[in-house]
Amino acid sequence: RVVAMAGDGANDAAAIRAADVGVGIEARGSAAARNAADLVLTTGDLSVLVDAVGEGRALWRSVADAVSILIGGNAGEVGFSVLGTLLAGSSPLSTRQLLLVNLLTDMFPAMAVAGTPSDDPA
Repeated sequence: RVVAMAGDGANDAAAIRAADVGVGIEARGSAAARNAADLVLTTGDLSVLVDAVGEGRALWRSVADAVSILIGGNAGEVGFSVLGTLLAGSSPLSTRQLLLVNLLTDMFPAMAVAGTPSDDPA
């Protein structure tokens, strides 16, 4: 479990500091609460935290998807290069050709994952 504490007063500073995620509220809060916080809200609206958590989860899923796609594609390229080198005695691709293959095979899947909208509102 992750514990978050939101507060705006000097009396909340110790609890904010002890929480996993401390949230200070700048609009009406004290300097002690803001300094102890990991995250400072510029307005008093706590609903933005729900949006931030949803965006963070969507970002984490996108990064995991991109990494899995890139590892799969690059593993094939490494296998091709190693096998080709073992069979032919030299690399089957020049450095420029390998860079072009990497550009074409990594760029489009990564852009597709990055451009996919989030389907999780929270």
